[in-house]
Amino acid sequence: MENMVEKTKFWENKKVLLTGFNGFKGSWMTLILSQLGAKVYGYSLNNKIEKRNNKIFSLEKNCYKFFYGNILDFNSLKKFFNISKPDIIIHMASQALVYNSFEDPKKTFEINSSGLNNILSLALKSKKKISSLILTSDKCYYNNETKRKFSEDDKLLGEDPYSASKSIQEIIAYSYMKSFGLNIATARAGNVIGGGDYSKFRIIPDIIRSIFEKKTLVIRNIKSTRPWQHVLDINLNYIKFIEKFYYDKNLSGPWNFGPDKSYDVKKIVNFFKSKKYFKTKISKDKKFEKKYLQLSNKKLKSNLKIKNSFDINKSLELTYDWYSEYFTKDKEKIYKYSMMQVKNFLKHYYFKN
Repeated sequence: MENMVEKTKFWENKKVLLTGFNGFKGSWMTLILSQLGAKVYGYSLNNKIEKRNNKIFSLEKNCYKFFYGNILDFNSLKKFFNISKPDIIIHMASQALVYNSFEDPKKTFEINSSGLNNILSLALKSKKKISSLILTSDKCYYNNETKRKFSEDDKLLGEDPYSASKSIQEIIAYSYMKSFGLNIATARAGNVIGGGDYSKFRIIPDIIRSIFEKKTLVIRNIKSTRPWQHVLDINLNYIKFIEKFYYDKNLSGPWNFGPDKSYDVKKIVNFFKSKKYFKTKISKDKKFEKKYLQLSNKKLKSNLKIKNSFDINKSLELTYDWYSEYFTKDKEKIYKYSMMQVKNFLKHYYFKN
Protein backbone atom coordinates (compact mmCIF):
# COMPACT_ATOMS: atom_id res chain seq x y z
CA MET A 1 0.00 0.00 0.00
CA GLU A 2 1.19 3.51 -0.81
CA ASN A 3 1.87 5.82 2.12
CA MET A 4 -1.48 7.04 3.33
CA VAL A 5 -2.54 10.66 3.21
CA GLU A 6 -3.64 10.52 6.83
CA LYS A 7 -5.34 7.88 8.95
CA THR A 8 -8.78 8.80 10.14
CA LYS A 9 -10.37 7.97 13.47
CA PHE A 10 -13.45 6.57 11.79
CA TRP A 11 -11.92 4.48 8.99
CA GLU A 12 -8.73 3.22 10.61
CA ASN A 13 -8.97 -0.61 10.77
CA LYS A 14 -12.67 -0.62 9.84
CA LYS A 15 -13.44 -3.87 8.04
CA VAL A 16 -15.15 -3.04 4.76
CA LEU A 17 -16.55 -5.72 2.47
CA LEU A 18 -16.46 -4.09 -0.96
CA THR A 19 -18.13 -6.08 -3.72
CA GLY A 20 -17.08 -5.15 -7.22
CA PHE A 21 -13.81 -3.80 -5.83
CA ASN A 22 -12.09 -3.88 -9.22
CA GLY A 23 -14.91 -2.40 -11.29
CA PHE A 24 -14.91 1.22 -12.43
CA LYS A 25 -16.24 2.84 -9.25
CA GLY A 26 -14.95 0.04 -7.06
CA SER A 27 -11.33 0.53 -8.13
CA TRP A 28 -11.33 4.16 -7.02
CA MET A 29 -13.21 3.29 -3.82
CA THR A 30 -10.56 0.69 -3.02
CA LEU A 31 -7.81 3.32 -3.34
CA ILE A 32 -9.72 5.85 -1.25
CA LEU A 33 -10.53 3.42 1.56
CA SER A 34 -6.98 2.11 1.71
CA GLN A 35 -5.71 5.69 1.95
CA LEU A 36 -8.02 6.36 4.88
CA GLY A 37 -6.74 3.32 6.77
CA ALA A 38 -9.65 0.92 6.27
CA LYS A 39 -9.19 -2.83 5.86
CA VAL A 40 -10.66 -3.48 2.43
CA TYR A 41 -11.99 -6.97 1.83
CA GLY A 42 -12.52 -7.02 -1.93
CA TYR A 43 -14.84 -9.52 -3.63
CA SER A 44 -15.29 -9.43 -7.39
CA LEU A 45 -15.01 -11.12 -10.74
CA ASN A 46 -11.65 -11.26 -12.47
CA ASN A 47 -12.49 -11.06 -16.16
CA LYS A 48 -10.65 -9.05 -18.83
CA ILE A 49 -11.70 -5.58 -17.64
CA GLU A 50 -11.25 -6.44 -13.97
CA LYS A 51 -7.75 -7.80 -14.63
CA ARG A 52 -6.87 -4.55 -16.40
CA ASN A 53 -8.02 -2.51 -13.41
CA ASN A 54 -6.17 -4.81 -11.00
CA LYS A 55 -2.96 -3.99 -12.81
CA ILE A 56 -3.59 -0.29 -13.47
CA PHE A 57 -4.66 0.53 -9.92
CA SER A 58 -2.55 -2.09 -8.07
CA LEU A 59 -5.73 -3.14 -6.32
CA GLU A 60 -4.51 -6.34 -4.73
CA LYS A 61 -1.91 -4.51 -2.67
CA ASN A 62 -4.52 -1.93 -1.65
CA CYS A 63 -6.81 -4.64 -0.29
CA TYR A 64 -6.33 -6.24 3.12
CA LYS A 65 -7.73 -9.43 1.61
CA PHE A 66 -9.43 -10.18 -1.71
CA PHE A 67 -11.27 -13.01 -3.42
CA TYR A 68 -12.27 -13.52 -7.02
CA GLY A 69 -15.74 -14.94 -7.31
CA ASN A 70 -19.23 -14.41 -8.64
CA ILE A 71 -21.74 -12.62 -6.43
CA LEU A 72 -24.19 -15.40 -7.39
CA ASP A 73 -21.87 -18.07 -5.91
CA PHE A 74 -23.36 -18.05 -2.44
CA ASN A 75 -20.95 -20.57 -0.91
CA SER A 76 -17.85 -18.64 -2.01
CA LEU A 77 -19.40 -15.36 -0.93
CA LYS A 78 -20.35 -16.82 2.45
CA LYS A 79 -16.84 -18.16 3.01
CA PHE A 80 -15.27 -14.78 2.27
CA PHE A 81 -17.94 -12.99 4.33
CA ASN A 82 -17.07 -15.13 7.34
CA ILE A 83 -13.38 -14.35 6.85
CA SER A 84 -13.95 -10.61 6.60
CA LYS A 85 -16.50 -10.23 9.41
CA PRO A 86 -17.31 -6.77 8.04
CA ASP A 87 -18.30 -3.68 9.98
CA ILE A 88 -19.48 -2.09 6.72
CA ILE A 89 -20.69 -3.46 3.39
CA ILE A 90 -20.44 -1.39 0.21
CA HIS A 91 -22.22 -3.32 -2.52
CA MET A 92 -21.02 -2.21 -5.95
CA ALA A 93 -21.11 -5.53 -7.82
CA SER A 94 -23.77 -5.43 -10.53
CA GLN A 95 -24.60 -5.63 -14.21
CA ALA A 96 -24.34 -1.91 -14.79
CA LEU A 97 -25.21 -1.27 -18.44
CA VAL A 98 -28.62 -0.57 -19.97
CA TYR A 99 -27.46 -1.86 -23.37
CA ASN A 100 -26.30 -5.19 -21.93
CA SER A 101 -29.61 -5.64 -20.14
CA PHE A 102 -31.35 -5.80 -23.50
CA GLU A 103 -28.81 -8.34 -24.76
CA ASP A 104 -29.15 -10.57 -21.68
CA PRO A 105 -32.06 -9.60 -19.39
CA LYS A 106 -31.92 -12.92 -17.51
CA LYS A 107 -28.31 -12.34 -16.45
CA THR A 108 -29.09 -8.74 -15.49
CA PHE A 109 -31.95 -9.73 -13.18
CA GLU A 110 -29.99 -12.59 -11.65
CA ILE A 111 -26.90 -10.53 -10.83
CA ASN A 112 -28.67 -7.43 -9.60
CA SER A 113 -31.48 -9.15 -7.69
CA SER A 114 -30.13 -12.51 -6.50
CA GLY A 115 -26.67 -11.08 -5.93
CA LEU A 116 -28.05 -8.44 -3.58
CA ASN A 117 -30.20 -11.03 -1.83
CA ASN A 118 -27.08 -13.14 -1.20
CA ILE A 119 -25.27 -10.21 0.40
CA LEU A 120 -28.16 -9.15 2.63
CA SER A 121 -28.98 -12.69 3.73
CA LEU A 122 -25.42 -12.96 5.04
CA ALA A 123 -25.69 -9.61 6.78
CA LEU A 124 -28.91 -10.83 8.39
CA LYS A 125 -27.19 -13.89 9.87
CA SER A 126 -24.19 -11.95 11.14
CA LYS A 127 -23.76 -11.46 14.87
CA LYS A 128 -22.25 -8.03 14.23
CA LYS A 129 -24.17 -4.85 13.59
CA ILE A 130 -23.35 -4.13 9.95
CA SER A 131 -24.06 -0.93 8.05
CA SER A 132 -24.72 -1.66 4.37
CA LEU A 133 -24.66 0.86 1.54
CA ILE A 134 -26.25 -0.60 -1.58
CA LEU A 135 -25.58 1.14 -4.88
CA THR A 136 -28.71 1.03 -7.03
CA SER A 137 -29.30 3.70 -9.69
CA ASP A 138 -31.08 6.94 -10.53
CA LYS A 139 -32.79 4.90 -13.26
CA CYS A 140 -34.92 3.08 -10.69
CA TYR A 141 -37.61 5.80 -10.90
CA TYR A 142 -40.71 5.82 -13.09
CA ASN A 143 -39.54 8.22 -15.77
CA ASN A 144 -42.30 9.66 -17.96
CA GLU A 145 -40.01 12.30 -19.48
CA THR A 146 -41.51 15.30 -17.65
CA LYS A 147 -38.08 16.90 -17.09
CA ARG A 148 -38.68 17.14 -13.33
CA LYS A 149 -36.08 16.24 -10.74
CA PHE A 150 -36.71 12.90 -9.04
CA SER A 151 -36.77 12.83 -5.25
CA GLU A 152 -36.50 9.81 -2.96
CA ASP A 153 -40.26 9.48 -2.42
CA ASP A 154 -41.05 9.28 -6.15
CA LYS A 155 -42.49 6.12 -7.70
CA LEU A 156 -40.16 3.22 -8.53
CA LEU A 157 -40.75 1.63 -11.93
CA GLY A 158 -37.82 1.05 -14.25
CA GLU A 159 -39.00 0.06 -17.71
CA ASP A 160 -35.94 -1.46 -19.40
CA PRO A 161 -34.41 -4.60 -17.81
CA TYR A 162 -31.51 -2.73 -16.20
CA SER A 163 -33.72 -0.03 -14.68
CA ALA A 164 -36.26 -2.61 -13.56
CA SER A 165 -33.53 -4.63 -11.84
CA LYS A 166 -32.50 -1.50 -9.95
CA SER A 167 -36.10 -0.86 -8.87
CA ILE A 168 -36.16 -4.44 -7.58
CA GLN A 169 -32.93 -3.87 -5.66
CA GLU A 170 -34.59 -0.96 -3.89
CA ILE A 171 -37.52 -3.16 -2.90
CA ILE A 172 -35.26 -5.98 -1.70
CA ALA A 173 -33.19 -3.59 0.44
CA TYR A 174 -36.33 -1.97 1.85
CA SER A 175 -37.78 -5.37 2.75
CA TYR A 176 -34.65 -6.47 4.65
CA MET A 177 -34.53 -3.12 6.42
CA LYS A 178 -38.19 -3.11 7.47
CA SER A 179 -38.62 -6.83 8.15
CA PHE A 180 -35.39 -7.48 10.03
CA GLY A 181 -34.23 -4.07 11.22
CA LEU A 182 -30.99 -4.14 9.24
CA ASN A 183 -29.04 -0.92 8.86
CA ILE A 184 -29.34 -0.48 5.09
CA ALA A 185 -29.16 2.60 2.88
CA THR A 186 -29.49 2.69 -0.89
CA ALA A 187 -27.59 5.12 -3.10
CA ARG A 188 -29.40 6.26 -6.25
CA ALA A 189 -26.50 7.88 -8.05
CA GLY A 190 -26.36 9.85 -11.26
CA ASN A 191 -24.04 9.00 -14.18
CA VAL A 192 -20.43 8.59 -13.07
CA ILE A 193 -17.42 9.54 -15.20
CA GLY A 194 -13.67 9.31 -14.72
CA GLY A 195 -10.61 7.24 -15.52
CA GLY A 196 -10.72 3.46 -15.65
CA ASP A 197 -14.09 3.03 -17.34
CA TYR A 198 -13.83 0.87 -20.47
CA SER A 199 -17.47 -0.12 -20.95
CA LYS A 200 -18.98 -0.18 -24.42
CA PHE A 201 -22.09 1.85 -25.17
CA ARG A 202 -21.21 4.39 -22.47
CA ILE A 203 -20.54 7.87 -23.76
CA ILE A 204 -17.22 8.75 -22.08
CA PRO A 205 -15.37 5.48 -22.88
CA ASP A 206 -16.78 5.63 -26.42
CA ILE A 207 -15.45 9.18 -26.83
CA ILE A 208 -12.06 8.19 -25.45
CA ARG A 209 -11.82 5.32 -27.94
CA SER A 210 -12.71 7.78 -30.70
CA ILE A 211 -9.94 10.15 -29.65
CA PHE A 212 -7.11 7.78 -28.89
CA GLU A 213 -7.98 4.77 -31.08
CA LYS A 214 -9.29 6.77 -34.07
CA LYS A 215 -12.75 5.21 -33.98
CA THR A 216 -15.92 7.01 -35.04
CA LEU A 217 -18.14 7.93 -32.13
CA VAL A 218 -21.69 6.64 -32.56
CA ILE A 219 -24.10 8.91 -30.68
CA ARG A 220 -27.51 7.49 -29.82
CA ASN A 221 -29.15 10.46 -28.15
CA ILE A 222 -27.32 13.78 -28.52
CA LYS A 223 -29.98 15.68 -26.56
CA SER A 224 -30.28 13.26 -23.64
CA THR A 225 -29.58 14.87 -20.27
CA ARG A 226 -27.86 13.15 -17.35
CA PRO A 227 -26.56 14.16 -13.89
CA TRP A 228 -22.86 13.63 -14.65
CA GLN A 229 -20.42 13.46 -11.71
CA HIS A 230 -16.81 12.44 -11.25
CA VAL A 231 -15.94 9.06 -9.75
CA LEU A 232 -13.82 10.61 -6.97
CA ASP A 233 -16.61 13.03 -6.14
CA ILE A 234 -19.33 10.41 -5.79
CA ASN A 235 -17.12 7.96 -3.88
CA LEU A 236 -16.14 10.63 -1.38
CA ASN A 237 -19.80 11.47 -0.86
CA TYR A 238 -20.44 7.79 -0.15
CA ILE A 239 -17.61 7.92 2.39
CA LYS A 240 -19.03 11.00 4.10
CA PHE A 241 -22.49 9.46 4.17
CA ILE A 242 -21.30 6.19 5.72
CA GLU A 243 -19.50 8.09 8.48
CA LYS A 244 -22.85 9.53 9.56
CA PHE A 245 -25.04 6.54 8.68
CA TYR A 246 -22.89 4.12 10.71
CA TYR A 247 -23.94 5.78 13.96
CA ASP A 248 -27.49 6.75 13.05
CA LYS A 249 -29.91 4.01 12.01
CA ASN A 250 -32.50 6.67 11.23
CA LEU A 251 -30.53 7.42 8.07
CA SER A 252 -31.48 4.03 6.64
CA GLY A 253 -33.43 4.13 3.39
CA PRO A 254 -32.99 5.69 -0.05
CA TRP A 255 -30.70 8.63 -0.89
CA ASN A 256 -30.06 10.44 -4.15
CA PHE A 257 -26.42 11.18 -4.91
CA GLY A 258 -26.04 13.66 -7.72
CA PRO A 259 -25.01 17.17 -8.80
CA ASP A 260 -27.27 20.21 -8.83
CA LYS A 261 -27.76 20.15 -12.58
CA SER A 262 -27.97 17.75 -15.51
CA TYR A 263 -26.33 18.36 -18.90
CA ASP A 264 -26.97 16.92 -22.32
CA VAL A 265 -24.72 14.61 -24.30
CA LYS A 266 -23.95 17.39 -26.74
CA LYS A 267 -22.11 19.34 -24.02
CA ILE A 268 -20.02 16.27 -23.20
CA VAL A 269 -19.12 15.68 -26.84
CA ASN A 270 -18.26 19.34 -27.43
CA PHE A 271 -16.00 19.44 -24.38
CA PHE A 272 -13.89 16.56 -25.66
CA LYS A 273 -13.88 17.94 -29.20
CA SER A 274 -12.38 21.13 -27.78
CA LYS A 275 -9.51 18.94 -26.59
CA LYS A 276 -9.01 16.85 -29.69
CA TYR A 277 -11.01 16.31 -32.86
CA PHE A 278 -12.76 12.99 -33.49
CA LYS A 279 -15.37 11.76 -35.95
CA THR A 280 -19.01 11.30 -34.96
CA LYS A 281 -22.18 9.90 -36.46
CA ILE A 282 -25.74 9.77 -35.18
CA SER A 283 -27.29 6.35 -34.59
CA LYS A 284 -30.87 5.61 -35.60
CA ASP A 285 -31.19 3.17 -32.70
CA LYS A 286 -32.94 5.12 -29.92
CA LYS A 287 -34.54 2.34 -27.90
CA PHE A 288 -32.21 1.98 -24.98
CA GLU A 289 -32.60 4.90 -22.61
CA LYS A 290 -34.87 7.69 -21.48
CA LYS A 291 -34.09 11.13 -22.85
CA TYR A 292 -34.34 13.22 -19.67
CA LEU A 293 -33.00 12.37 -16.25
CA GLN A 294 -32.45 14.74 -13.35
CA LEU A 295 -32.03 14.09 -9.62
CA SER A 296 -32.96 16.16 -6.61
CA ASN A 297 -30.07 16.13 -4.10
CA LYS A 298 -32.00 18.26 -1.59
CA LYS A 299 -32.30 15.51 1.02
CA LEU A 300 -28.55 14.81 1.08
CA LYS A 301 -27.53 18.49 1.01
CA SER A 302 -30.08 19.77 3.49
CA ASN A 303 -29.99 16.97 6.04
CA LEU A 304 -26.34 15.92 5.95
CA LYS A 305 -24.57 18.87 4.28
CA ILE A 306 -23.10 16.52 1.68
CA LYS A 307 -22.71 17.87 -1.82
CA ASN A 308 -20.55 17.46 -4.91
CA SER A 309 -17.16 19.13 -4.93
CA PHE A 310 -16.74 19.43 -8.73
CA ASP A 311 -18.76 21.17 -11.40
CA ILE A 312 -19.24 19.52 -14.79
CA ASN A 313 -16.19 21.16 -16.40
CA LYS A 314 -13.84 20.10 -13.60
CA SER A 315 -15.22 16.57 -13.76
CA LEU A 316 -14.65 16.39 -17.51
CA GLU A 317 -11.19 17.93 -17.22
CA LEU A 318 -10.04 15.35 -14.68
CA THR A 319 -11.50 12.58 -16.80
CA TYR A 320 -9.71 13.72 -19.95
CA ASP A 321 -6.44 14.19 -18.05
CA TRP A 322 -6.51 10.62 -16.76
CA TYR A 323 -7.14 9.03 -20.16
CA SER A 324 -4.60 11.31 -21.81
CA GLU A 325 -2.05 10.12 -19.28
CA TYR A 326 -3.04 6.50 -19.87
CA PHE A 327 -2.90 6.58 -23.67
CA THR A 328 0.05 8.92 -24.26
CA LYS A 329 2.42 8.28 -21.37
CA ASP A 330 4.17 5.27 -19.86
CA LYS A 331 1.36 2.93 -18.76
CA GLU A 332 3.51 1.68 -15.90
CA LYS A 333 3.14 5.11 -14.30
CA ILE A 334 -0.65 5.34 -14.44
CA TYR A 335 -1.00 3.93 -10.93
CA LYS A 336 1.14 6.72 -9.51
CA TYR A 337 -0.89 9.25 -11.46
CA SER A 338 -4.16 7.76 -10.19
CA MET A 339 -2.92 7.77 -6.63
CA MET A 340 -1.86 11.40 -7.05
CA GLN A 341 -5.43 12.26 -8.10
CA VAL A 342 -6.78 10.43 -5.04
CA LYS A 343 -4.40 12.06 -2.57
CA ASN A 344 -4.89 15.56 -3.96
CA PHE A 345 -8.64 15.10 -3.89
CA LEU A 346 -8.68 13.89 -0.28
CA LYS A 347 -6.40 16.71 0.87
CA HIS A 348 -8.58 19.42 -0.68
CA TYR A 349 -12.09 18.02 -0.26
CA TYR A 350 -12.00 15.64 2.70
CA PHE A 351 -9.43 16.64 5.28
CA LYS A 352 -10.07 20.37 4.89
CA ASN A 353 -13.81 20.00 5.50
